[in-house]
Amino acid sequence: MQVAYGLLEQEYEPGLSNEEAKAIAARSVHSAAERDTGSGNGVYLAEITGDGVDIQGHEDFDDVI
Repeated sequence: MQVAYGLLEQEYEPGLSNEEAKAIAARSVHSAAERDTGSGNGVYLAEITGDGVDIQGHEDFDDVI
């Protein structure tokens, strides 16, 4: 998934909301998965906050982009 780093580095900026950050992460993983035939479909996103970790699975990238 190193292909995801380029988009992450390009779009990340301090102060993003969690929703904005999740959308950037999903787009980055989607971009990388399109170039890796063994990746499968869908994405798991982990939201890490001071309250804990929330992991959500999505079968379709469009659910989070």
